[in-house]
Parts: sequence; C-alpha cells; structure tokens
Amino acid sequence: MTQSREITPPPNGPAEPRQRNSWAVVLTAGLISFLVMLEINVVHVALPVIQRELGTTQGVTQWVAVGYLLPAVILVLPCGRWLDQIDRRTAYAFAVGGFGLTSLAAGLAPGIETLITARVIQGVFASLIFAMAPALAALAVRADAQGRAMSVIATMGPLGAITGPSLGGFLLDTIGWRAAFLVVVPVCAVVLPIGLRTIPATGKAFRLPDREWLVAAGLIAVSVGALLGGISLAPDRGPAWVLLSLLAVPALLLWHRLGTNRPVLDLLRTREISVAALAIVTGSLGYAMLAFIVPYFLLQVLDTSAAVAGLTVLAYPLAMAVFAPLGGTLADRWAPGPVALVGALLVATSVLLVQPLASDWGPVDLAWRLAVGGAGTALFGGPVQAMAMRAAPRPLAATAAGTLQSGRMLGFTLGPAVATAVWAASGHSVPGMRNALTTSLTIATLTAVVLAAGLLLTARRARPAVAPAVAEPIEVMPEKALD
Repeated sequence: MTQSREITPPPNGPAEPRQRNSWAVVLTAGLISFLVMLEINVVHVALPVIQRELGTTQGVTQWVAVGYLLPAVILVLPCGRWLDQIDRRTAYAFAVGGFGLTSLAAGLAPGIETLITARVIQGVFASLIFAMAPALAALAVRADAQGRAMSVIATMGPLGAITGPSLGGFLLDTIGWRAAFLVVVPVCAVVLPIGLRTIPATGKAFRLPDREWLVAAGLIAVSVGALLGGISLAPDRGPAWVLLSLLAVPALLLWHRLGTNRPVLDLLRTREISVAALAIVTGSLGYAMLAFIVPYFLLQVLDTSAAVAGLTVLAYPLAMAVFAPLGGTLADRWAPGPVALVGALLVATSVLLVQPLASDWGPVDLAWRLAVGGAGTALFGGPVQAMAMRAAPRPLAATAAGTLQSGRMLGFTLGPAVATAVWAASGHSVPGMRNALTTSLTIATLTAVVLAAGLLLTARRARPAVAPAVAEPIEVMPEKALD
C-alpha cells in the first residue's frame, strides 16, 4: 500500500471554515451528471432507425454510440487537471454550453458523418462534465456534508444511464430518433444560468490545453485502447491477442514521466485517494460484469421478454436511489470509509447470491438479489468519493474528481469485455456465465479488501504513540547538564 503523503492546500481565507453549504450547486452538478450519463444509453434503441433513415451500415452507425463514449473514457483524467487551471464558473459555462450546442448539432445532423462528428465533440464536453460535477459538489459544501453531496452525484449519474434506454424508446416512438439528442438541449438551457448564478468565480484566466496535455491524453488513449482491444479480441481470435494489452505498459510509463501529470501522482500518494481510486476501479469493473451477464441469463436461459428483463434489472438502480441518502448521511455522521466498506461487502454478497444462476429462478428471485447490490452500491459510491475528496486540496479538486471518474469509466468499459472473455472460454454456456460471475465476485471481494486494508493502515497511522513501560522512573536532566 502506498505511503500516505499529505498535500496541504494554501490558505483560503478566514471565511472558509464557516462556508455555507450550497445545495443548489450540488443539485445542479447532479443534474448535469444525469444528462451526460443519459446520453450514453439513450441513443442505443435508436441506432437501427438511424441506420435506416440515414442510409448507412451497422458498422458505421455504431460510431454514433462509440464516438461519444471513447472521449469520455480517455479525456476525463486530463480534463480534471485542466479544469483546476481555469476559472470554475467559466469552465462550467464552456462545458455545459458546449454539451448543449453539440447535442443540438447531433439532433439536426443531415447525415451520418455530421452526426458522428457531433457525437465525438459532445463526448469531449461530456468528459469535462464528468470531471467537473464531483468537484463542484465537493467544493459547494463543508467537509461534514460531503458524504451527502457525493451521494447525489453517485446516484444521479447511474440513474441517467438506467433511464436512457426507456426514455429513448419513448422518444423514438413518439417523436423520432433526433429527439434522443435534442431532449437535453432545453435542460442545458435551464441549468446553465443556474450554475452561472450559484458557482463562484475563481478569477483564473481561460486558456486552452497545451501540447503536453494533448500528449498525455494521447498516451491514455493508447493505454485504454490496448487494454480493451487485447481483452475483447482474445475470445474470437485466440488467447495470444491478450498480449496486445501489454502495449499499455510503455504508454503508461511515458505518461508517468510527463510533468503535467505530477499533481495526479502527488494525489495518488495520499492514502485515502489511492485507496478510493483503486476501490472505484475494481468496484466498477465487478458491477459492470454483473450488469452484463444478468440480462443474458434472463433472456436466453429464463426466456423472459425484454420488458420483464428490463424491469428485473431495474431493481438495482431503484435500490440505489432509495439507499443513497442513507449512505451520505452515515458518511457525514461517522466516517465515509467504514460506510463504503459496508457497501462493498453488500455488493459482494449480492454477486454471491446471484452467482448460482439457478434455472428454476424467476425474475423476482433475481430482482431481490440485485436490490441487495443496489443498496450496497448506494452505501459505497458516495462515501468512497467523499473519502477521497476530503483528502484532496481544494486547488486540485477537479484533478481528484477526474482521477476517480477516470477509474470508474475504465471499470465500466472493461467490465463487458472481461465478462465476455470469461464467458466465451466456456463456450458461451450457463456454466460460463457462472464463471464470469465468480470472477465478478472475486473482484467485488477485492474491493472490500482494498478498503479494509486502507482503513487499517489509516487507523495505525492515527493511533497515538504509547510510551513503553519501564521498571523505574527516568530522571530527566536539565539542559545545562547535557552541555
């Protein structure tokens, strides 16, 4: 485990300890988190219609979805670093305004090339919002309210992702595929002025990222591409393709040497942040594997309808929404680390309960097991972010948030690929599904182990030193006698 290193922020003035909680900023940050996650999934149901109406192929059409997701995965970490270097209010206007305008451009696109281009640029602005939203929420409240603030972010984002397919289907049936992009435009128009009124300016000048920033983003792109490519290609083309993932190693080493990434590395030397970042990566990976396998079991083994399968998996986010306020409140009342550990243990318990995948189960049997995981994720997500954000200095809030969000997006992206690889190794059979969930259980358990180890090391560091017992009192000599 990395040694803890304190990063002391510069003084922020005498009024800082008495900062008022701005829940309007927290709710605004939660809403923009909802929007960027909504746009990941809202378009999926519309892809066949887009392909038909724009006269293109399935391979080209998939880039309407992939073109949005890739920038969001690759740029979150560099964007967090950049956001700390410019004015906070200006950055908010740039990100939300740009997201709204590119959503409008996608909704009005005359052809597939314009649509894909708009979606890629929309993904760039989404990466800014991914890094910005947790930082805005953390900076808007005092430390004793950050658990509740982070729980808002940790709940609104996944709710946006879950809402996407159902809202997309409704819009497709009633208005058409363009509404999947246009739906966020009026919401951006509403939240933009709210943020401008409530988010304080920091007085920093607005400037575009420099060349070293672009190099850092490119190296992250190579690393993510190598990891994802090696894992996803191996099931169809042979195990040797896993070696492609090794290309991520030199790219990460080069990234490590860039001076612009020094603040990120300094943050990761802080125990609370490094533990939270690792737990978020493994937690997201384990959840993504579970979320990938369960629908296949419902549709292919239990032979349920798509509607029943959708309602069954909805138990997970509904439990998240119900228990998220509790997670934030407990984190603020006691400490975020232990609450996050309880949540991680509940998630692991949920995967353990789902893993048998019995053929005589019904949708309800799966739903309550998934609800246990949703409750655990609610207790885990907000508190683990609060644990990291409390340890981050205010001038590096967006860098810390970008680091955490980058780990979350990496886990979400790799989860389906890892689950597919394990499943395919058993010939896409039901035992293969169970093997994939066993892997998910191992990763979920690792999340709890990481948190427990971090808490134990932190407790040892905080424990006051106890003088050893001695048989006789030690006489302390005057200083002059020591000369």
